[in-house]
Amino acid sequence: MARTKGVEAFNRLRKQFIKYDLLIIDEWLLFPISVEDTQLLLSLVDRRHNHQATIIASQFEPAEWLDQIPVPVAAEAITDRLCSQAYNIVIKGKKSMREAARD
Repeated sequence: MARTKGVEAFNRLRKQFIKYDLLIIDEWLLFPISVEDTQLLLSLVDRRHNHQATIIASQFEPAEWLDQIPVPVAAEAITDRLCSQAYNIVIKGKKSMREAARD
């Protein structure tokens, strides 16, 4: 959406995302991403790497991310930066979290 407002608005928003102390990305790779979005994502993750915290909430294991990001080299770079020095919390169960919360 920021791209439709022009290059300056887009770059301002991108810089904000780079500077946040904590960035939380929920539903990571739930939907396919384009090559253009992959480039943007790599730039964002690379600039945040080792400087700010990022939390990824995903239904997929990091190994599965590689198949879902359309540029293989970028997929490896993004996955490597997000997983290096990461803490993994895996929630397993027979019921979905939404069903369990209703019980």
